[in-house]
Amino acid sequence: MILTPFSNVSKENITKVSTAIKEYNSNLEKTSHAQAQYVNAINVSNSSLAGYLAHLNGASASLIGYIKYLFAAQGATLGLTIKTKALELGVKGLEIAGNMLLVLGITELISLIVKGIDNLVHAQQHAIDKANLKS
Repeated sequence: MILTPFSNVSKENITKVSTAIKEYNSNLEKTSHAQAQYVNAINVSNSSLAGYLAHLNGASASLIGYIKYLFAAQGATLGLTIKTKALELGVKGLEIAGNMLLVLGITELISLIVKGIDNLVHAQQHAIDKANLKS
C-alpha cells in the first residue's frame, strides 16, 4: 500500500482542491452557517476534503494542511487494519490451540478406554501371571 494523499494524483485534482481551499478561506469572514453549507457542498464531490475543512473549525486551510490530514487519516486507517489483522490472527491461534487440546483429550480418553478393555479381556491371564510370580 502506497501512502498518497490523493487517490487520483493529477494536476486537475490538485487544482480543484487548491481552488476549494481558497474559496473556503475566503468564506472565513462569513458566518459559520455559510462555512457549514460550503463544507456540505464540498462533501458531495470530495468527502475527505470536507472532513479536513470541517476539522479546522473555522481556522485557515492550506494544501499542505490537507495533505497532512490525509496522511494522518490514512495512517490511522492502516493502524486499524493492522490491529484488526492481529486480532484475527490471535483468534485463529486460539481456535487452533482449542482444537489441539480437544484432539489431545479425545486421544487420551480413547487410550484409557482401550487400556480398560484390554484389562477386562486379559483379566484371567493377568491373575494367572500374578499367581505364578508369587509361587
